[in-house]
Amino acid sequence: MPQDPMPPDDTDPLAEVVYTIIGFAVLGFQRAQVRRRRLRSELSSIARSWARHSAERQADEPA
Repeated sequence: MPQDPMPPDDTDPLAEVVYTIIGFAVLGFQRAQVRRRRLRSELSSIARSWARHSAERQADEPA
């Protein structure tokens, strides 16, 4: 008698759905962290540039 090449699927379909949802949630959270870090870095760069520009303008003003 030939053996079935595929073992029986004993996994719970609901568990697979839950694991998939959790996986997508983790990916979404990680993506949000990356976006937050990029935004924070960009805003820090803008703030440093603004502070430098402001300091230069104050230095150029007559006393």
